[in-house]
Amino acid sequence: ITQKNRGQSVARNNALKEAKGKYITFIDSDDFYAKNFLGQMLYVAKKTNADVVGCDYLKVRSKKDKLQAINTVKSEYEIYTNPLQAIMKHIPYSSVVWNKLYKSEILKTKRFENGLPFEDWAFITTLFSEIPFYASIKAPVYYYNNLSVSTVRSPFSTQKIIGYMTGVRNVYSYYQQPDKKDYWSVVRRHRIKWSLQMVLSKIIKSGVQRQELAKVFFEQWKTIANEGELSKRD
Repeated sequence: ITQKNRGQSVARNNALKEAKGKYITFIDSDDFYAKNFLGQMLYVAKKTNADVVGCDYLKVRSKKDKLQAINTVKSEYEIYTNPLQAIMKHIPYSSVVWNKLYKSEILKTKRFENGLPFEDWAFITTLFSEIPFYASIKAPVYYYNNLSVSTVRSPFSTQKIIGYMTGVRNVYSYYQQPDKKDYWSVVRRHRIKWSLQMVLSKIIKSGVQRQELAKVFFEQWKTIANEGELSKRD
């Protein structure tokens, strides 16, 4: 696929249109897999028939420091029969698409929101209400590069705030569907509140831009609350 740089979401969506394999996985451009990543993930996917298999991962913090293992699984692998509730207990899992292997059939109609910063969390938060169970392996076979500048680690901006609040609005709208409303209390209590706290934390650390960014955030929040999409107490 050859295209102009239009962001991660457009690239991923175009790749999903062309994908022919039985399984799909994602990798950020500055991260890397362990040599046995696909082998271990496929082994558990076939053994459990899970629609999604996740893995623990290693965080590369600096060239001198030891790798930091992010562990959530205690045995060789675990199966979760309530996928959404399970990942809500481990926010890093509900924030990224990259440490997972997916059956391609569950992504046939699933797409990322084009032009939306932090697009992963909304994608995962909705997808995991659509699968009956998922599996996760203990082995940390994905390397998350925490050294380079990326969307997550680059300076916070007005565009990022608007993008994140758009994600909040989209997730809310998704969970107002009649067959999804039962999940909303879990998503609001864990994922939405964590998201808002994260944005506020980023704003507080923004230095000279703090006042300007805070104004944008509260304008966005006021709009969402006035539209009835979330109550102000949230």
